[in-house]
Amino acid sequence: MSSTTATKEVADGAEDRSRRERKRQLHHLNSRAWSGEPNLFKTSSSLDSSLKKNTAFIKKVRTALTAEKQAELLKDVQSLSLEKYLSEVVSGVAEGLGTCKTQAAVLAGVEIVSALHQRFSTRFTPYLTQRIYQALLPPSKSYLKGLSPEQREKEENTRISRQRVLIRVATEFWLAGILRKAEDGRELGEEYVDHGKAEGAPLPLTVMRGLLKDDKELVNLPLAVGFVKNFGFDVLGARTRTVRKTAEGEAAAEAANGAEGDHTEDTPLADGTVRDETRELLTGYWESVKYALVRHQKQINATARRNAEHLISSGQTFEDRQTAFNKLLRAQEKFVSSAQTLADALGVEMPHLPTPEEDRPESVVRALGSVAEGGRREGETVGSLWEDEDSRRFYEEVVDLSTRVPGIFLEAGKKSAEEEAAKEGEKKDKVEGTGAVGEEGGEMDLDEDEDEKEEEGDGADAAPTKTIGAQVDALLLRLPELTNRDLIDEFAVDFCFVNSKASRNRLIKTLYEIPRSRQDLLPYYARLIATLAPWMPDIRDKVVEKLDKEFRRLQRMREKDLAESRAKNIKYLSELTKFKICPPHVVFHCMKITLEDFNRSNIEILCHLLENCGRFLFRYGETSGRMGQMLEILNRKKSSAHLGGQERVMVENAFYQVNPPERAAIQQKDRSPVELYVRKLVYLDLSKKNVAKILKQLRKVNWQDPKMVGLLTKIFTKPWKIKFANLHYLAILVGGLSKYHPEFAVAVVDDVLEQIRLGLEQNIFKHNQRRIAAVKYLGELYNYKMVETSVIFDTLYLIVTLGHENGRPMPGRLTPLDPPDDFFRVRLVCALLESCGMCFDRGNSKKKLDMFLAFFQFYIHTKATLPMDVEFGVQDAFQLIRPDFKVHTSLEEAAKELDEIVARQMPQRAAEAKPEEVDVESDEGESEDEDEEGIDVEEELEAEEDKEAEVESDDDEDSEDEEESDEEEEVDVVVRRQREVDPEEEAEFEREFAKMMSESLETRKFERKQVFDVPLPVKRHVPQHAATAEPASTPAAPNGLAFTFLTKRGNKQQLRPLAVPEDSALAIATKNKQEAERAEQQKIKSLVLNYERTQEDEEKQALAASAARNGMTLRFGDVRGGDLLISYACSCMASLAGSDVSKRVTWEHKDDWIKPKASSGSPAWQFRYQLRWNYRWGLVASISGPARACVLCFRDSIP
Repeated sequence: MSSTTATKEVADGAEDRSRRERKRQLHHLNSRAWSGEPNLFKTSSSLDSSLKKNTAFIKKVRTALTAEKQAELLKDVQSLSLEKYLSEVVSGVAEGLGTCKTQAAVLAGVEIVSALHQRFSTRFTPYLTQRIYQALLPPSKSYLKGLSPEQREKEENTRISRQRVLIRVATEFWLAGILRKAEDGRELGEEYVDHGKAEGAPLPLTVMRGLLKDDKELVNLPLAVGFVKNFGFDVLGARTRTVRKTAEGEAAAEAANGAEGDHTEDTPLADGTVRDETRELLTGYWESVKYALVRHQKQINATARRNAEHLISSGQTFEDRQTAFNKLLRAQEKFVSSAQTLADALGVEMPHLPTPEEDRPESVVRALGSVAEGGRREGETVGSLWEDEDSRRFYEEVVDLSTRVPGIFLEAGKKSAEEEAAKEGEKKDKVEGTGAVGEEGGEMDLDEDEDEKEEEGDGADAAPTKTIGAQVDALLLRLPELTNRDLIDEFAVDFCFVNSKASRNRLIKTLYEIPRSRQDLLPYYARLIATLAPWMPDIRDKVVEKLDKEFRRLQRMREKDLAESRAKNIKYLSELTKFKICPPHVVFHCMKITLEDFNRSNIEILCHLLENCGRFLFRYGETSGRMGQMLEILNRKKSSAHLGGQERVMVENAFYQVNPPERAAIQQKDRSPVELYVRKLVYLDLSKKNVAKILKQLRKVNWQDPKMVGLLTKIFTKPWKIKFANLHYLAILVGGLSKYHPEFAVAVVDDVLEQIRLGLEQNIFKHNQRRIAAVKYLGELYNYKMVETSVIFDTLYLIVTLGHENGRPMPGRLTPLDPPDDFFRVRLVCALLESCGMCFDRGNSKKKLDMFLAFFQFYIHTKATLPMDVEFGVQDAFQLIRPDFKVHTSLEEAAKELDEIVARQMPQRAAEAKPEEVDVESDEGESEDEDEEGIDVEEELEAEEDKEAEVESDDDEDSEDEEESDEEEEVDVVVRRQREVDPEEEAEFEREFAKMMSESLETRKFERKQVFDVPLPVKRHVPQHAATAEPASTPAAPNGLAFTFLTKRGNKQQLRPLAVPEDSALAIATKNKQEAERAEQQKIKSLVLNYERTQEDEEKQALAASAARNGMTLRFGDVRGGDLLISYACSCMASLAGSDVSKRVTWEHKDDWIKPKASSGSPAWQFRYQLRWNYRWGLVASISGPARACVLCFRDSIP
């Protein structure tokens, strides 16, 4: 705010305060006049009673009650008699007050009438009160009903303008104490009787209540607005916008001028009761105003919507409709302004006025709501016109040619286009006057004639400018090749430099005559037209006009097959509509024609239109209502018409593309950051390169948290969520984690087996992929030694027997869980065999697999003929695990083979059933098979780490050192819990093991010797307790140092002692290394002991100082045994007692008390002590007495 404005507002505020102060003075004098106090207004000693001067005074107050005449009129009141002319004075003053329309005139009237009231009191004021009150009464309802609307409006306007002035005057008179209440009023000739001040409400409040109470049509709103504008602070106590602005200006000016604020705060003139009653009256009136304001706004929105629909349907709005709408807008603007003033005075908020978008019909809102909730695609915002951001940029961000082309080229083209449009308008008027266009054939001939004339005009215009014509030809030749937004924008810029009427006509012809096979050019041509339209509107108008005529012509040619032409035409119009080039009424007219004649060709046209621009029309604010109505008509047409299947599908697809059906939003699960990280590691990042790193990361999670363990179990038991080729990496992770958390691996295996069984029991088709993944996962777990061989075979038999009677599949027997035409169990068996079947190639497992394959072939023949893909899968599985296995072609052969295998293995099974004749060979062979064929998880992880090390070998030394330090920190020590073994079971196991080893040696005598391939022996880590008990030193042999040499003879490994001479390089290096390690350990030990000694001394000193500050003595000692402790404590007590206790006093210990023995010289007091163990100081004794205390610390503990 500038200093000048602030100074002016301060001056206005000071003036307002002076006026209020003057009103208070007048109110005091006028109240005294009402009480009958004489001589309040000083008059002349000799009053003039001449008729001429008194009549002149009456004429002045009737016609010239202004500020300029104020001094003269006051002088006349002081000098004239006026006693005989009071009735004429009352009439003249009442009439003159109606002309006081300015603030100065009103204040002058207050001064003059106050003088008359103070002089004549009850002989003048009651009659003036009656005249003012009658003028402010509302008109009679019966009188208004008899008037016409025009007369009534005129009468109300006249009354409002008259009463607005009188209400202001009456309120000013009431604030100055001239008028009190309506009951004071008297007709001329009546005698005034005072009934007391408390009887009746103030005159302004009575008048406003009569005007506003029953004002349902809000005719008196201007009176209420004028009242709060003028007396918002004096009567309501509320600062209106003007008053607040003045107060803010005063504060700013005071701050600028450094004012001390010595003036008192201004207060309202009306008391609290009147303010509350007036506010209550206006608040009730405000509710009616608020309701009417919203109702009028909805009426305006409805009128605007009807006008827009009429514009869309007919292409124009009639003048009477527009005039009525403009009148409504002006009335609403005035209404809103008045309501804002009233709301500001009352301190309330304005109501929310609905916009045209918010005030849509319920059907359109419901449809748009369904689109916004359920019809969104990825990247699409709620209620957007376009499917994605690229579409929005293509259709909305059109190049502004004025920024890239000089204005002289654009303005010249625009002027020529306007002149041409004016000439064409004159031609059309002439044609309409002569009635040349009548029938369809004549219309077609006229179109052709106009096209021929345009072509002739092109040649005539192009003749003098052959160079420009060649440039235009070159541009138009490359136009079909411009299938890019940037290229088409560049073409628009280039065309502006060769712009002429002939060039535009040739461009129009090229844009219109698009080949039917090049419909991909339509969006780019539409963008070109939209780019040139602001400067060359004739191109836009002529193309739209030609397309509209073509549509009508194609509608008349129903018998011909012109599907491509119709599709090109309607798609072109749709693209122009999305660029807001084609008027909406043209498209809706096309839609209306197709809906009226709902045949196959029109259905195709309608579907093309909806698919191309239906979404835009339905979501664009100006056309959404009309489009919603069209969709409702289409829905009814589809339900009532007998459409074929193809037509019905076309209509439904187009309809749902515009207005998609509602669908529930996808609910995202709330996951913790740790869960998201683990899921990312397992489901996304797991690969051959980082399986070892992921295992390390999983080992770092909080395995003590049951929720985390449950989360990991849940993730590792859903193998279908990772890539099928990465399942064996998931098994590697389970194997790696099983060494540290074996219960986790057991839970994973149990859950996988349960999933396989549950899938067999439910047999749900949609879970087939999960079932295949679970079976494959189980096989990979076996490969990494997580399950036993028996579990695999049990699962195989479970797959082929579950649900069958007695666990035996039979041909011709219907099983609900495994119908004959369901071959998915065959796929499960093949998947499991392909994952781990190659491991069963020797020993007892080979026999078990041969038996199962025979049973599996029997199972296959119990079903119907295998499909080709299933048959190929079975063949591939047999080729992988048993290339030479005989495949049977009939059920009889399979059953015979199965019987032979069962008969051959039955004696062996019977022998295995006897405990004393256990087939050690089979068990040993099976265990060896598992050990040899299974994949070691550690070897797999080490191989992965070696590959990673080779890849990362080029890194710098710093990164290698960091990685080595990290690996050293991650070393974990796993201690397995020792299982208690029964001695008898242990002895029996030793016997069986010895028997198995002897038989194994006999069976392997004739096997071919394999190449010696055993890892070199390494020195194992010596436990810490062993190292402390016996130093890790290489024992000395008689002829040198003793080493152990590992050899292998056949399948047996042997350890042999080897003596190495002491002077050899190996022995010398070993000794030097041991000495260096021993010296380093001794050095570290001495450093640690010195550090502990120093720290202990410091803590003793700190403890003694702390005890001394608390009035206690702290002593340290080395005492062993309970008796020594007590004796030492007693001697301390004697020293504590000092001179008060005889030196002969002996002390005794009983319970937790130390006291003197009973004697004549013993004191009558005792000490209590407490013993506790401290981890650093050993035993601590706290001894307390009546006046002293002592703390004894003993370094060694009591036994």
